[in-house]
Amino acid sequence: MTLTRTLCIALLFLLATLQGCLAQTESENIKTKGIAATMTVVTKGAWGGSADVKVTLRAGSGFGGTNIELSSGDTLSVRANGRSYRLSKHTDLFSVYYLAKVPEVYHNTEFVVSFNREEDTSAPSSTTALPEPFNITSEQNQTYNYKDKIPIHWEPSQPRSTMQLSYTLTCRQGSSSSLIVFTRGIPDSGSYNLNLHSHFADEDPFDSCRGEATLNRRLAGTLDPNFGAGGSIMGIQERTLKFKLDMSDG
Repeated sequence: MTLTRTLCIALLFLLATLQGCLAQTESENIKTKGIAATMTVVTKGAWGGSADVKVTLRAGSGFGGTNIELSSGDTLSVRANGRSYRLSKHTDLFSVYYLAKVPEVYHNTEFVVSFNREEDTSAPSSTTALPEPFNITSEQNQTYNYKDKIPIHWEPSQPRSTMQLSYTLTCRQGSSSSLIVFTRGIPDSGSYNLNLHSHFADEDPFDSCRGEATLNRRLAGTLDPNFGAGGSIMGIQERTLKFKLDMSDG
């Protein structure tokens, strides 16, 4: 079976080489009015669990935007439940970003993210909350034939809203592995049948495939208007269903 959407080792190598080409600058070189901010507050657990606050700053927009690293004197922090948490620097293949973990959060917890500057205008009041929590009620780690639809159930639903569904398949054939990553919007109806058959052709079967389907319920917040290049802040409830695929034709 041939994957229609595959991230090959060659592609990953190409992306790795691009890392050195991605532009990066210090925040002292960019006015706040020229900065775009992307902020997320994500919780993956039960009521009263922790949330990860992530902030990425860019000059410009899109894939070609310049990554911004904080200079001395510029800081990012988040305030929730009467306490303040400093965001620390992290990097990945594509960007520089800043993270903080906030313990004991609820869907009505307010998060205020502050970008404080020593020399230029600060942006101290980007705010959001978490949407209503939900639980995936489908059984974890079940095995389905690759031709069958995978039932995903969750509760409670919000029928007038949409969710983001992302799924990842890791398939092996001998010592080789392939990866599918796909994202789509679906109704927040409490039930969805995931059809994966279209990702495969009917020859050269893989030995095995494992999958994860992740649901995100999102709530848009209000970004501080001093970020002149725009952006967003979003509260997200995230839950994941793990499963296996039987690759036989029987």
